[in-house]
This record gives sequence, structure tokens and C-alpha cells, in this order.
Amino acid sequence: MENNFYQAPQYNVVQNSNIQIRKLILTETGDYKDQWLRPMTLNVDFDRLGRIEDVIVREQQLKTYNVKPSEIAKAAPDILLPSATVAGHVDIPYGWREKRLRFVLEAVHPAPGGHGEMVTVLQGYTEYFGISKQSKSIDPRMKFYINSVLLLHRQVDHTGRLIARVIKHMDVVHLPNGSMEVTDTTNQFTLNTPNLIVCRPEDVVTAIGVNYNMDNYGVDITPAGVLASPVDVRKDLNAPAKHIATTLSGILRSRMTTEFTYNDVDIYDQAASYVKSPNRLDSAFLDRLTMVKGMNIDNTFTIEDLRKIDPNVDNVTTAYVGSDVAIQQNQPMFTTDTEELNTTTLENRLAILIAESLSGLLAENLLTMVHMTVTNITPEPTANILFSASLVDGLDPVIWAERLKTQFLEIIWPTVSANNQMLVNLDVFANLVSDTFVTISVNGNPEVMFRIPTFASATFTPLMMNKQTFETVTSGYKQLTDIATI
Repeated sequence: MENNFYQAPQYNVVQNSNIQIRKLILTETGDYKDQWLRPMTLNVDFDRLGRIEDVIVREQQLKTYNVKPSEIAKAAPDILLPSATVAGHVDIPYGWREKRLRFVLEAVHPAPGGHGEMVTVLQGYTEYFGISKQSKSIDPRMKFYINSVLLLHRQVDHTGRLIARVIKHMDVVHLPNGSMEVTDTTNQFTLNTPNLIVCRPEDVVTAIGVNYNMDNYGVDITPAGVLASPVDVRKDLNAPAKHIATTLSGILRSRMTTEFTYNDVDIYDQAASYVKSPNRLDSAFLDRLTMVKGMNIDNTFTIEDLRKIDPNVDNVTTAYVGSDVAIQQNQPMFTTDTEELNTTTLENRLAILIAESLSGLLAENLLTMVHMTVTNITPEPTANILFSASLVDGLDPVIWAERLKTQFLEIIWPTVSANNQMLVNLDVFANLVSDTFVTISVNGNPEVMFRIPTFASATFTPLMMNKQTFETVTSGYKQLTDIATI
């Protein structure tokens, strides 16, 4: 017999709040392949160093101190890649096969100065399937896990034109169960969150500045980037070329501002401040959510927490469960005939790279989904947008989808195709709030399809790694940053 979960009729609402929850969309999902951690590896050799040095020297001569991701992708497309072998299995409450809900929440409040509104968009998943299919009432005990945060400014100008700008977009990297099983070459062991590090540019340059002494640095978390609690990471940094360009740009800018400083530590400390990832508490909504939770800054909440902020939240909640799901989405719901994600094939590595990188481009271009094909069977790679949908109601997605296509060809495609040295046929359906389906053929091999749950991508980002891998990546980055500090 199905439960109709209790909903409390009244809550103590935080006073003087202008925050309104505009919508909460819940969608049934489940039955996924197991997900695996595949950390980024940095491949530095004499040839790659020389090509990166050429890029840096040009920026120094131009005095722009802003390394372009497209230049990095073109010069050294394979310098930073997800590892060929997985580092471990990433768990999720009750397992990846379990049915649960994914969610999108939109909250708004007036923008400073009264010009338009600030929008917080949360995307993530629930602990379990805690909803009644008949009454649609929500289990008050069920946890919602925040996977990513998007901050927007939205307004209508004097001509009636809708203007939307992305202010910040971040993954909230976390392990929902607090640990993961990791297999190395000799044995199996449990790697828990204090032993995992998120490899953000600020963590890289800070670690270099203190000569890899991982116990002596720390800003927001001690040490910085260690997954003792959820860590905020700029979502676009999942694209390797953006990660490297951001790190080197921070070093170049710091070298310019510390021109008469001969202390490398000062250069790296300053660089860390230039490349620092955003904080989710920059959102007024998430700041308020933290308050109603008693200053608990983890990445979870319940429906009761939302009612304390906005008692009207139930009236703006829409749930797509059972037969409703087919109406709501434009993709298969339960697709089990896709490839496993723990293989050593090149296609597997590229699928993870594409899915993680493309989600950042989607948000940057105010898109919630895109269906795109790309091939380099022609002399120049050809990309076609088959379908796109806007993240912002009332905004035409076509122009933004074309911009995304250009960025994909400039920043991601060189890595996927090894600068067109490999023949690649790609069909990708990417949805920022549900799944990414990557169908890929490399060098004439049969097409294979991978399904990646984008709604939980922060649990297996390639930027999450153990201490040893982080130190190896940092050592490689030291060779790159040495060029920039000359």
C-alpha cells in the first residue's frame, strides 16, 4: 500500500525574506550503470612543454595575460585527459540501479538596485524515491542532494527584450555516502572523503607555492580542496583546456602584479586568489537555506527546509513520475543497453570527457539541453545542432546553441579528435539536468553508446582524485608554471 507522506501545514518562515521559490520540478529516474572515478592525468613531455611555452610567450608579448582555452586545445590537445583506468567505484544512496528523483529548483529575489532579478538554479537528485505516485506528496525525511548551482541575472530592458546573464556556475563536488571503494594495482581499500582532493586551479598553484606540503595550506577547507565537506568548483573547469588556461592565466597575471617580488610563494599565493572558484553561499537563496538548517553548510536539504523559506513551495512543485515521465522528457528514461563505464577503451575516456565538458558549456550558454552531431570525415570538422532548449523561459536558444557549437569545436573537439588526427563520428544528446548520451565511433570502429547521469556528475568529476594522483598532477603543472614565472 502506498504511503501519502505527511506535510506539515505551517512553518516558521525566516522574516524579512524577499526570496521566492518559483518552481521545483521532480522527475523519476533510475536504473543506471555503475559510475566510476576517472581522475585527470597530466601528460607533460618536452614536446608538449615547447608548444605550451609558445602560447605563453605570445600572451606575454601581447601583455594580455589571459591564456585562451582554444590555444591550449590546439597546441596540446592531449596534455590533460581522464585516466585510462578507473580509480574506484563511486557510490550513491541505495545504488545506481535504485529508482529516485532528479530535481531542478529555481529561486528568485530582486536584483540590487531593483533592476531585474537574481536567479538561483539548483540541480541534483534525491536520496530515494520519496514521493507518492497518487497524491504526489513528498516524504519530509527524504534528502535532496545539490549537484550544481547556477546563478543568473535576469531582466527586461526598455524595449521589452529579455536579457539573461550567467553570473556563476559551479559543481558541488561530494560523495553522498562519504566513502568509495578504490582499486589500485595491488589491493582494494576504502578511500574516504578526507583522503580525496578536488584538483581546482587554486589548489594546484597553492600546493606548488608551498612545495607540495599538503598539510600546510588551506583557505576554506583544511587543507584546501580536500573533500572533508562538499567543495565548490567552477563547472567549466571540467574541460581540460579551460583548466590549464585558467591556471596559467592566474600565474601570468600574478607574475605581472608581483613583478619586483622574487619569492615564488608570493606569486603562487596571489595566483590562487585570481583563479579561486565561486562559493555557493554567494547565492542569497543558499545563504538563507543554510540559516534555516542551523548553519549547516552541506549540500543537502529537505522539503521542510524549503517550506521554511517559502511556504508556497508545494504549489509550485511539479512531479513527473510513472507515465508522466514520457510526457516531460525528450529522451529514453531507462536505457540499460549502453556501455559499461569502467573499461579502458578510448571511447569510454572520451565519453566522460565530452559529458563533463559539455555540461559546463550548456550552462554558460543558458541552455538546458542540446542534441549535436560532429564528424571530421570531411577536411574540416562539421557540427550540426539538431535540437536545443533554453534554460531561461522566453529566451531563444538558437543563437546560444550556435555559440556552444563554436566553443565545442574550439575547446573540446581538438582533444576528442587529437587535432583531427583521429577519425571521429559523434552524436551527443546532453541534458544539463538529466542524462548525457554519447554515441561515438573512433577510427572507423563500430559506434558505442554511453549514458552518463549528468544530474549527479559532481560525484564522479575527473577533478576528484586521491592525494598521490594530485601530487603527480601538481608536479606536472609545476613544469608548466615554471615557464610562466620566468
